[in-house]
Amino acid sequence: MPNNAALTVAGDVTPDSVFNLAEKIYGDIPRGDDPFIANPVPPIPPLKGNDAVIIEQPVNTVAVQIQWLGPSVGKDPEATYAADVFSGILNQDGSAFQRRLVDSGLWHSILVNYYTLNQTGPITISGETTADNLRPALAALDEEIAKFDKPGYFSVAELGPQKQQRAVGTVLGLERASGFAHELGFWWSVAGLDYYMGYIDNMARRTPADLRAYAHTYIVGKPHVTGVLLSPEDRKQLNLTKDELIQCRHANIVGGQ
Repeated sequence: MPNNAALTVAGDVTPDSVFNLAEKIYGDIPRGDDPFIANPVPPIPPLKGNDAVIIEQPVNTVAVQIQWLGPSVGKDPEATYAADVFSGILNQDGSAFQRRLVDSGLWHSILVNYYTLNQTGPITISGETTADNLRPALAALDEEIAKFDKPGYFSVAELGPQKQQRAVGTVLGLERASGFAHELGFWWSVAGLDYYMGYIDNMARRTPADLRAYAHTYIVGKPHVTGVLLSPEDRKQLNLTKDELIQCRHANIVGGQ
């Protein structure tokens, strides 16, 4: 319905021709009732505790994914800026996080991500390792997660390059008309144009304390879901259980090394 839609046009066009065509093609579509009044989006219920799932497939590696319920851009926009900078720093080649987990050989790769959404954006840490390294790799990851909200884990020097990289990436995204149209549509529907237009300035104001506060509020010690994908042979060899991943992961891992 037109009162719950936006038409984004980018490229070599003139505003008058766009408005005329939009009126010709869409002008006779009737308005409707506000869908957010008739069918309000229900809140995402909080996780009651840790959960886990183990999936067996004929794979040659072990894939791990851990997810938390992250901030809502409508309710806690400041945390979403911190989330982006936080993820970017941890994903940088040469970061202390990557050195301890990937360069050490425990993980083949590991990635931290926050997906901006109005209804509780997910925070994800995903990685690949081997069956032999699974337990020590998870133990090392647990130790890193426990440090996320500790003073000194992030430095001012680390924030500068990441902020610059995100600012440049945002500006480059404006150079392709087709890409910009999709980008604008996403942010209009998720966060609003004010959030999008002010993103670079607000993101650039983040401090190490903001990153620690974000981690403390949404990650460290908070309920999460752990998923592990591995072959049936590897699971049998490891005797991996959901209970280990849910409740006693760190203790069992340390004891099993």
